[in-house]
Amino acid sequence: MSSSTLSRNINQNYLPDDIFIYNNERFYDYIKQSYGDDLAGLLSFQAIRNGLHLVETSYDDILSIFQQESEEINKLRQLCCFKISNDKYEIKLGVKLAINSLINLLKIKQEEQNKRKRRASTKYTSSNVDTLKSVDQIRSQNEMTVPPTIAASPVSDAPSTQSALQLIQNRLNDIGHITDIEQRINKRWSAYKNNNDLFLSKGTHYLLEINKSINDTYACVLSCKCRTRFKLPFMKTGFFKLSAYYRHLKEKQCLTKSTAVSVSCVKDKISMNF
Repeated sequence: MSSSTLSRNINQNYLPDDIFIYNNERFYDYIKQSYGDDLAGLLSFQAIRNGLHLVETSYDDILSIFQQESEEINKLRQLCCFKISNDKYEIKLGVKLAINSLINLLKIKQEEQNKRKRRASTKYTSSNVDTLKSVDQIRSQNEMTVPPTIAASPVSDAPSTQSALQLIQNRLNDIGHITDIEQRINKRWSAYKNNNDLFLSKGTHYLLEINKSINDTYACVLSCKCRTRFKLPFMKTGFFKLSAYYRHLKEKQCLTKSTAVSVSCVKDKISMNF
Protein backbone atom coordinates (compact mmCIF):
# COMPACT_ATOMS: atom_id res chain seq x y z
CA MET A 1 0.00 0.00 0.00
CA SER A 2 1.37 3.43 -0.95
CA SER A 3 1.70 6.50 1.28
CA SER A 4 -0.85 8.41 -0.83
CA THR A 5 -3.48 5.72 -0.04
CA LEU A 6 -2.58 5.41 3.63
CA SER A 7 -2.74 9.17 4.17
CA ARG A 8 -6.54 8.96 3.81
CA ASN A 9 -6.92 6.18 6.40
CA ILE A 10 -4.44 6.99 9.18
CA ASN A 11 -4.50 9.76 11.75
CA GLN A 12 -1.04 11.19 11.09
CA ASN A 13 -1.28 13.61 14.02
CA TYR A 14 -0.24 10.75 16.30
CA LEU A 15 3.25 9.40 16.89
CA PRO A 16 4.17 6.91 19.63
CA ASP A 17 5.96 8.45 22.61
CA ASP A 18 8.91 6.09 22.13
CA ILE A 19 9.29 6.84 18.41
CA PHE A 20 12.82 8.18 18.96
CA ILE A 21 14.10 4.82 20.19
CA TYR A 22 12.91 3.03 17.04
CA ASN A 23 15.96 2.06 14.97
CA ASN A 24 16.61 0.29 11.68
CA GLU A 25 14.01 -2.44 10.96
CA ARG A 26 11.72 -1.40 13.80
CA PHE A 27 11.71 2.17 12.48
CA TYR A 28 11.19 1.07 8.87
CA ASP A 29 8.36 -1.30 9.88
CA TYR A 30 6.59 1.56 11.65
CA ILE A 31 6.99 3.85 8.61
CA LYS A 32 5.76 1.08 6.31
CA GLN A 33 2.65 0.45 8.42
CA SER A 34 1.87 4.14 8.99
CA TYR A 35 2.97 5.79 5.74
CA GLY A 36 3.52 3.07 3.16
CA ASP A 37 6.14 0.97 1.38
CA ASP A 38 7.29 3.87 -0.80
CA LEU A 39 8.31 6.14 2.08
CA ALA A 40 9.85 3.25 4.03
CA GLY A 41 11.86 2.26 0.96
CA LEU A 42 12.99 5.84 0.37
CA LEU A 43 14.27 6.25 3.95
CA SER A 44 15.85 2.79 4.04
CA PHE A 45 17.65 3.41 0.74
CA GLN A 46 19.31 6.50 2.22
CA ALA A 47 20.09 4.81 5.58
CA ILE A 48 17.88 7.23 7.55
CA ARG A 49 17.64 4.80 10.44
CA ASN A 50 15.57 6.64 13.07
CA GLY A 51 13.52 9.70 13.94
CA LEU A 52 16.54 11.66 15.18
CA HIS A 53 18.11 11.32 11.73
CA LEU A 54 14.93 12.68 10.17
CA VAL A 55 14.65 15.79 12.34
CA GLU A 56 18.24 16.68 11.43
CA THR A 57 17.63 16.49 7.68
CA SER A 58 15.19 18.23 5.35
CA TYR A 59 12.49 17.47 2.81
CA ASP A 60 14.74 18.67 -0.05
CA ASP A 61 17.72 16.59 1.10
CA ILE A 62 15.67 13.41 1.08
CA LEU A 63 14.18 13.97 -2.38
CA SER A 64 17.47 15.11 -3.94
CA ILE A 65 18.34 11.43 -4.43
CA PHE A 66 16.15 11.44 -7.55
CA GLN A 67 18.56 13.86 -9.22
CA GLN A 68 21.06 11.01 -9.44
CA GLU A 69 21.13 8.04 -11.80
CA SER A 70 21.67 4.37 -11.02
CA GLU A 71 19.89 1.06 -11.39
CA GLU A 72 18.91 1.07 -7.70
CA ILE A 73 17.58 4.63 -7.92
CA ASN A 74 15.52 3.67 -10.99
CA LYS A 75 13.88 0.94 -8.91
CA LEU A 76 13.15 3.53 -6.24
CA ARG A 77 11.61 5.80 -8.89
CA GLN A 78 9.19 3.03 -9.84
CA LEU A 79 8.04 3.03 -6.22
CA CYS A 80 7.91 6.77 -5.44
CA CYS A 81 7.36 8.44 -8.84
CA PHE A 82 5.25 8.26 -11.97
CA LYS A 83 6.51 8.54 -15.54
CA ILE A 84 5.42 11.65 -17.44
CA SER A 85 7.30 11.35 -20.77
CA ASN A 86 10.18 9.36 -22.20
CA ASP A 87 12.57 8.92 -19.25
CA LYS A 88 11.21 11.75 -17.13
CA TYR A 89 9.61 11.07 -13.76
CA GLU A 90 7.61 13.15 -11.30
CA ILE A 91 7.63 12.41 -7.56
CA LYS A 92 4.17 11.44 -6.33
CA LEU A 93 2.43 14.16 -4.36
CA GLY A 94 1.51 11.69 -1.62
CA VAL A 95 5.18 10.89 -1.07
CA LYS A 96 6.05 14.58 -0.81
CA LEU A 97 3.23 15.23 1.66
CA ALA A 98 4.11 12.17 3.74
CA ILE A 99 7.77 13.22 4.09
CA ASN A 100 6.87 16.79 5.01
CA SER A 101 4.22 15.65 7.51
CA LEU A 102 6.49 13.08 9.16
CA ILE A 103 9.38 15.52 9.63
CA ASN A 104 7.08 18.18 11.10
CA LEU A 105 5.36 15.73 13.46
CA LEU A 106 8.71 14.40 14.67
CA LYS A 107 9.88 17.93 15.43
CA ILE A 108 6.66 18.64 17.34
CA LYS A 109 7.01 15.38 19.26
CA GLN A 110 10.64 16.19 20.11
CA GLU A 111 9.67 19.66 21.32
CA GLU A 112 6.84 18.24 23.47
CA GLN A 113 9.20 15.71 25.06
CA ASN A 114 11.82 18.36 25.75
CA LYS A 115 9.18 20.56 27.41
CA ARG A 116 8.15 17.67 29.66
CA LYS A 117 11.80 17.08 30.57
CA ARG A 118 12.27 20.74 31.46
CA ARG A 119 9.13 20.72 33.63
CA ALA A 120 10.31 17.56 35.37
CA SER A 121 13.76 19.11 35.85
CA THR A 122 12.22 22.18 37.49
CA LYS A 123 10.19 19.96 39.81
CA TYR A 124 13.21 17.89 40.84
CA THR A 125 15.37 20.99 41.25
CA SER A 126 12.81 22.52 43.62
CA SER A 127 12.69 19.26 45.58
CA ASN A 128 16.49 19.12 45.76
CA VAL A 129 16.69 22.69 47.09
CA ASP A 130 14.24 21.80 49.86
CA THR A 131 16.30 18.72 50.69
CA LEU A 132 19.55 20.70 50.87
CA LYS A 133 17.84 23.22 53.16
CA SER A 134 16.88 20.32 55.41
CA VAL A 135 20.52 19.19 55.49
CA ASP A 136 21.66 22.69 56.48
CA GLN A 137 19.01 22.82 59.21
CA ILE A 138 20.14 19.46 60.60
CA ARG A 139 23.76 20.63 60.67
CA SER A 140 22.77 23.90 62.34
CA GLN A 141 20.77 22.04 64.98
CA ASN A 142 23.72 19.76 65.67
CA GLU A 143 26.00 22.77 66.21
CA MET A 144 23.46 24.42 68.56
CA THR A 145 23.16 21.30 70.74
CA VAL A 146 26.92 21.14 71.42
CA PRO A 147 27.80 22.81 74.78
CA PRO A 148 29.93 25.96 74.27
CA THR A 149 32.72 24.67 76.54
CA ILE A 150 33.10 21.39 74.66
CA ALA A 151 34.47 21.25 71.10
CA ALA A 152 32.27 19.46 68.59
CA SER A 153 33.63 16.04 67.70
CA PRO A 154 33.70 15.04 64.02
CA VAL A 155 32.77 11.52 65.08
CA SER A 156 29.66 12.62 66.99
CA ASP A 157 28.49 14.74 64.06
CA ALA A 158 29.03 12.02 61.45
CA PRO A 159 25.83 9.98 61.99
CA SER A 160 23.48 12.94 61.67
CA THR A 161 25.31 14.28 58.62
CA GLN A 162 25.32 10.84 57.05
CA SER A 163 21.59 10.44 57.65
CA ALA A 164 20.96 13.82 56.03
CA LEU A 165 23.00 12.86 52.97
CA GLN A 166 21.20 9.52 52.84
CA LEU A 167 17.95 11.52 52.76
CA ILE A 168 19.14 13.24 49.58
CA GLN A 169 20.00 9.94 47.91
CA ASN A 170 16.60 8.55 48.84
CA ARG A 171 14.87 11.54 47.28
CA LEU A 172 16.58 10.97 43.91
CA ASN A 173 16.22 7.66 42.11
CA ASP A 174 17.93 6.85 38.81
CA ILE A 175 15.34 8.86 36.85
CA GLY A 176 15.76 11.75 39.27
CA HIS A 177 19.54 11.77 38.80
CA ILE A 178 19.14 11.68 35.01
CA THR A 179 16.69 14.59 35.14
CA ASP A 180 19.00 16.55 37.45
CA ILE A 181 22.01 15.99 35.14
CA GLU A 182 20.01 17.01 32.05
CA GLN A 183 18.79 20.18 33.77
CA ARG A 184 22.27 21.21 34.92
CA ILE A 185 23.84 20.50 31.52
CA ASN A 186 21.17 22.54 29.73
CA LYS A 187 21.53 25.41 32.21
CA ARG A 188 25.32 25.43 31.76
CA TRP A 189 25.08 25.19 27.95
CA SER A 190 22.52 28.00 27.73
CA ALA A 191 24.72 30.22 29.90
CA TYR A 192 27.83 29.29 27.89
CA LYS A 193 26.08 30.17 24.61
CA ASN A 194 24.24 33.13 26.19
CA ASN A 195 20.98 31.84 24.73
CA ASN A 196 18.21 30.39 26.92
CA ASP A 197 16.59 28.72 23.88
CA LEU A 198 19.59 26.44 23.27
CA PHE A 199 19.93 23.11 25.01
CA LEU A 200 21.59 19.72 24.51
CA SER A 201 19.48 16.63 23.97
CA LYS A 202 20.21 13.36 25.77
CA GLY A 203 20.47 10.60 23.19
CA THR A 204 21.63 13.02 20.49
CA HIS A 205 24.49 15.07 21.98
CA TYR A 206 25.37 12.78 24.89
CA LEU A 207 24.40 9.48 26.53
CA LEU A 208 23.87 8.66 30.21
CA GLU A 209 24.25 5.30 31.93
CA ILE A 210 23.19 5.12 35.59
CA ASN A 211 23.38 1.95 37.67
CA LYS A 212 22.48 1.29 41.29
CA SER A 213 24.86 -0.84 43.35
CA ILE A 214 23.97 -3.32 46.08
CA ASN A 215 24.72 -0.71 48.78
CA ASP A 216 22.09 1.67 47.33
CA THR A 217 24.58 4.10 45.75
CA TYR A 218 24.59 5.19 42.14
CA ALA A 219 27.32 5.16 39.48
CA CYS A 220 27.03 7.25 36.33
CA VAL A 221 28.91 7.24 33.00
CA LEU A 222 28.38 10.13 30.57
CA SER A 223 29.39 9.66 26.91
CA CYS A 224 29.86 12.73 24.71
CA LYS A 225 28.83 12.76 21.06
CA CYS A 226 32.54 12.54 20.19
CA ARG A 227 32.63 9.20 22.12
CA THR A 228 34.67 10.53 25.04
CA ARG A 229 33.44 8.86 28.24
CA PHE A 230 33.32 10.36 31.74
CA LYS A 231 32.79 8.44 34.96
CA LEU A 232 31.01 11.10 37.01
CA PRO A 233 32.09 11.39 40.68
CA PHE A 234 29.27 11.31 43.24
CA MET A 235 29.54 14.36 45.53
CA LYS A 236 28.71 14.52 49.24
CA THR A 237 25.80 16.81 48.40
CA GLY A 238 24.08 13.85 46.74
CA PHE A 239 24.60 14.87 43.12
CA PHE A 240 26.97 13.87 40.33
CA LYS A 241 29.89 16.18 39.50
CA LEU A 242 29.90 17.47 35.90
CA SER A 243 32.93 19.78 35.87
CA ALA A 244 35.06 17.42 33.72
CA TYR A 245 32.33 17.30 31.05
CA TYR A 246 31.94 21.09 31.18
CA ARG A 247 35.70 21.53 30.58
CA HIS A 248 35.53 19.05 27.72
CA LEU A 249 32.74 20.99 25.99
CA LYS A 250 34.64 24.26 26.36
CA GLU A 251 38.09 22.99 25.35
CA LYS A 252 37.29 20.44 22.64
CA GLN A 253 34.45 22.35 20.97
CA CYS A 254 33.00 19.02 19.80
CA LEU A 255 29.52 20.53 19.94
CA THR A 256 28.99 23.73 18.00
CA LYS A 257 26.08 26.14 18.26
CA SER A 258 24.57 24.65 15.12
CA THR A 259 24.34 21.18 16.66
CA ALA A 260 22.40 22.31 19.72
CA VAL A 261 18.62 22.17 19.71
CA SER A 262 16.86 25.51 19.51
CA VAL A 263 13.24 25.72 20.64
CA SER A 264 12.55 28.91 18.69
CA CYS A 265 14.23 27.51 15.57
CA VAL A 266 12.05 24.40 15.64
CA LYS A 267 8.90 26.50 16.06
CA ASP A 268 9.85 28.76 13.14
CA LYS A 269 10.52 25.82 10.81
CA ILE A 270 7.25 24.12 11.75
CA SER A 271 5.19 27.27 11.17
CA MET A 272 6.82 27.80 7.77
CA ASN A 273 6.03 24.28 6.59
CA PHE A 274 2.34 24.31 7.48
